[in-house]
Amino acid sequence: MGRLFFYFTHIEKETFKMKKTLKFTAFVTLMVTLTACSSTLPNFVPVVSSNAATSIPVESTTPESTAEVEPTMEAETVSESAPTLTLIGHASLKIKTMDGVVVYIDPYYEGDYSEKADIILISHEHRDHNGINLVTQNEECVVLRVTETINQADNSYNTFEYFGVKIEPVPAFNNNHPLNNSTGFVLTFDGIRVYHAGDTSKLDQMADLKAKNIDYAFFPIDGQYNMGPAEATESAELVGAKHNIPFHVNSADVTAFTPENLFSVAYGETIVLNTP
Repeated sequence: MGRLFFYFTHIEKETFKMKKTLKFTAFVTLMVTLTACSSTLPNFVPVVSSNAATSIPVESTTPESTAEVEPTMEAETVSESAPTLTLIGHASLKIKTMDGVVVYIDPYYEGDYSEKADIILISHEHRDHNGINLVTQNEECVVLRVTETINQADNSYNTFEYFGVKIEPVPAFNNNHPLNNSTGFVLTFDGIRVYHAGDTSKLDQMADLKAKNIDYAFFPIDGQYNMGPAEATESAELVGAKHNIPFHVNSADVTAFTPENLFSVAYGETIVLNTP
């Protein structure tokens, strides 16, 4: 009986050993098979859904531009009004600068004075030169009469500058216009000089204006209260302006005014002034 128990126990142990050996052999065989198969599998490529919230960054094959890009902007529109001059009529002028400053000289002749004045200049107090009431004025309008422009004690002249316009009173006189009661004007603005002779005859002092390089000069030519066309032509030669314009014509023969650089402006006409 003891031998029989020993025999069955021995068989059980050997069977257990065989099972372990078979399991190990099967495991080794499986691993070898898997290793051999893995060498023939294709490379794995991840696929990202087109609906994915994130994406895999891809290196660009196009190099980034290093040039600066100008920002897109609307072109600025710069509007500059050219200076203008209107010969209203008789000795009445209107000047408008590039900055829109409006100057009237000797308002009288029938015309448009509705554009508000910044400066009004009166060469003398005859009624055909001092119609200030015709002009619409800005609140800060400057009005210069002979009492402001001439020092009565010594007949010297005061120079002014308002709103970018330089105003130089200059001599103007004859038998009808005493020296201390009448002036002409030289106005400088926007690099331009305009000479308004006022009521006058030819004066030696006009030669002093040549150094000022006058651009536009206005001479009375009526021959009644002032010099006539021939004398005005001589005056124009003294001043040497780039443009010589007759005014205060009355019944005079305009064709007799024949200076070099004659420039005709009709009553009521507005011209654009040439800037440097």
